[in-house]
Amino acid sequence: MKRLFNKWVLIVLAVALAVGGLYVYRRFFARGPVNNQRSSMLIPATRGEISVEVAAGGSVEASVVQDVTAAARGTLLALYVEEGDSVKKGDTIAVLDDDSLQQEIEAIEENLKRQEKAYDDLVKSVEDFYVKAPVDGRIKSLKAKVGEDAGTTMKVHGALAVISTAEKMLASIRPENNVSLQKGELVDLVFEDGSVIHGRVSDSVSGLTIEVDSDEYPIGSKVSVLNKNGIFIGEGTLELKEKVSVTVNTGFIDEIYVKENDRVKIGDKLFKLDSSDIEEEMDSLKKEIEKLKEDLAEKKAQLDDLTVTAPIDGIITSLPAETGDELLKGSTIATIMDLTRMQLKVSVDELDITKIQPGQKATMTLDALPDRTYEGEVVKIKDVGQYSSGVTTYEVLISIKDPEGIRVGMSANAKIQTAHKENAVLVPVEAVMQIGGESFVMVGSPAADSPSRPGSRNQGGMRAVQPNPGSFSREAGPSPSGNLRKVEVGIMNEDYAEIVSGLEEGELVVVQSTTSSGGNGGFGGFRMGREIRVPAVGSRPQGVWRP
Repeated sequence: MKRLFNKWVLIVLAVALAVGGLYVYRRFFARGPVNNQRSSMLIPATRGEISVEVAAGGSVEASVVQDVTAAARGTLLALYVEEGDSVKKGDTIAVLDDDSLQQEIEAIEENLKRQEKAYDDLVKSVEDFYVKAPVDGRIKSLKAKVGEDAGTTMKVHGALAVISTAEKMLASIRPENNVSLQKGELVDLVFEDGSVIHGRVSDSVSGLTIEVDSDEYPIGSKVSVLNKNGIFIGEGTLELKEKVSVTVNTGFIDEIYVKENDRVKIGDKLFKLDSSDIEEEMDSLKKEIEKLKEDLAEKKAQLDDLTVTAPIDGIITSLPAETGDELLKGSTIATIMDLTRMQLKVSVDELDITKIQPGQKATMTLDALPDRTYEGEVVKIKDVGQYSSGVTTYEVLISIKDPEGIRVGMSANAKIQTAHKENAVLVPVEAVMQIGGESFVMVGSPAADSPSRPGSRNQGGMRAVQPNPGSFSREAGPSPSGNLRKVEVGIMNEDYAEIVSGLEEGELVVVQSTTSSGGNGGFGGFRMGREIRVPAVGSRPQGVWRP
C-alpha cells in the first residue's frame, strides 16, 4: 500500500515539472506569435526650459459680485433698472420713501433753533459781567483785586478805578512869604524824593493853582512849589484835573485786564465779574447743540441714502426687491456683477494642493473657445476641502487676464505652473532609473556593429536604433552600450527630468521603449506604449513632450 502511494506521488510531481517547464519555455525562450516592437535610442542631454504643472478643471465666475443694499429703512418707491441692464458706478438704482424720517429731521431742526437762541442769549448776558471803560483815558487809582467783592471795594474806595480824561494834574497851594504869581507863570514842583517837574500857574485869584501837563504821577503826591528864582512859594498835593470813576453794584472780581497808568479806549474790558453759573449753563447748552447737529447730519445722510446708487460698474444679475416693498436697513435691492474681472474656480486634489501657492502662473483653455489660451495666476486657495467619493479636493481661484469672449459659467481647464527652470540640463524621464533610492542614467555610445544594423538618423543627427523584435530577450542582439552613472535629479514632469549634477549637456543617454501587442510584457520596468521623441542637438524644448 505504501509503495502504491509513493508511485502516485512520483507521477504527480512529473506532471507538475512538465507543465512548469513548458511555461518557462514559452515565457522566456519561445519565439511564438508575439509582436513586440522595442527600441533603444541614444539621446543627447540638452539645455532648455522645464515646467511642472498641476492640471485642474472648473468653471468661470465673476471675481467681483456686489449686492446693492438699502442704507436706510423705507418703502421702495421706484426701481430704475431691470435684470441684464448695464450700469455705471453712481447710476441711480432705486429710490426709497420714508415720511417718518422727514418728520424726525424737521423736529430736530426746530429743537436746534431753540437751543441756539438760548445759547446766544446767555452769551449776551455774559457781556454784562464785563466792566468796560466808559471813556478814553488813563487808568488811575486802581483799587480792585481778584477775588474781592466789588461791592465792598466800592464802599471803601468809592470806585474800582479812576480814569483820567484830561491828561493833566493840578496842585492847589496857599502862597507863603507874600509872594505873588501871575497866571501863566512857570514854576517848579519838587517831590519828596527830590525829583522836579515843571508846572504853570492856572489860577491866582482864589488861591494858587498849578497845572501839570501830565497825569502819570501818583494821585495825592506832596510837592513843594518854587518860582523861577527858586523861592519857596508853598506846598500842595497832586490831583487829577478831570476824571471818571469806574463803578459796579455787585459781584466778585474774577479777572483784571489793566494796570495802573495804562491808557484805555472806551469799551475796553477792564474787569470781569464771576459768571461761572452762566458759563456752566452755556457749556451744557453747547454740548446739547453739538449733539443735535450730529443727529441732524445723521438723519440727513439717511435721507440721502434713500437714493440708492450703483457701487460699481457691471451688469444687474438679480432684483430681489419690488416697488412697494417695505425694506429694512441692509435689505438687498439688486446684485451687480463686474464682467470685466473674471476668475476660474477649480478643484485641486489633496495630493497636489500643497504644491499650489498664490501668485503662481496659470494657463487656461475653455471648451467653448478651443482656439485661444488665456493667462492668469492663483489668487486664493481655500483652507477647507470638500470630501466626495473618497477624495478630498480644495477650491482654488485663478484670475483671468484679459477675459475677452469669456462668459460666466463656461467650463475651463487650467494648468498651474508649480515649478519652472530655465537653462536646465534635460533628459527624457525614461532615461532615469531608480536603484536603491538613488537616481542613475545609462551613459554610452552606439554599439560597435550598429552601422550594419537597420536604423535612421533623427533631425539632430543622432541614431535611433531599431533592433529586431525580441532583441531585448535573453538572446538580445546589438544595442547601444553604456555605463551606469549616478545623477542628481531636480524637478520632473511626465516627459522631462532636470539633471542637476552628474551629467553634462551633450552627453548621450540610453532611452528604451517597448510597444507590445502580445507575448511577454515590457522589459526592465520601462513604460509601455510610449514613443520617445528625440530632440535635435542644441534645441531648447519648451513645456512638456506629448507622446
